[in-house]
Amino acid sequence: LVEGSDFRRFATFRPLALAGGDVATTQVWRLALAMIDDAFGGQAPVERLAVFRDVAARELAIVRQMLGRGVNCPPAHGVGRYFDAFGALGLARPVSHYEGQVAIAWNHAAETMAGAPAWAFDLDSSGEVVSLDLRAAIREFTMALIAGEPAERLAARFHTTLVAATVALVERAVAIHGPMPVVLGGGCFQNLLLAEGLLAALSPRFEVWLPRQAPPGDGGISLGQVMVAAARAN
Repeated sequence: LVEGSDFRRFATFRPLALAGGDVATTQVWRLALAMIDDAFGGQAPVERLAVFRDVAARELAIVRQMLGRGVNCPPAHGVGRYFDAFGALGLARPVSHYEGQVAIAWNHAAETMAGAPAWAFDLDSSGEVVSLDLRAAIREFTMALIAGEPAERLAARFHTTLVAATVALVERAVAIHGPMPVVLGGGCFQNLLLAEGLLAALSPRFEVWLPRQAPPGDGGISLGQVMVAAARAN
């Protein structure tokens, strides 16, 4: 929520544990394991998921132990980590050889969101910041994957769910704070399916802005910093 020189976070994603720290962003099976272990309360059906078949049993056991004890598992709130984790599971790709490789592949797997219903999700308002909780969606996704649902449809439903959840968050923010323009920013909006899906879902009721002259990701952060700094200076 931004107003001139003042800004504060309204909502975020339920965090995923980075087992081993940054190594989890390349060994994305670690993120996948953290995500499903969280969603299934430590009882995830790991043995039925193809992504873990090429992971050494000892390494799998060590990472599960790290997750269970919360040792060297910093929390990550970014949506990119969910793209990594869902993509690793849905495409059976345990490793990302460069930044965003699995996330991009997961995006490309979903050619369209048409006819792909959203999975369940929750908005947890118990803390100071609303938390988007995707555990119900993760359980539905995992069981559909095990049942043999095609990756293309699973990827489409993932995108549909992100759109539905974001719309719900915008509606919650407007209900509490009143009408406001909606600015879509962040590296995930290089994903045209997500950006266009949100634009279509929000624009009938809200004034929606997308990056055009500045990059949507890290390259555009300085523009927001300058805006706030200028407002404070004036």
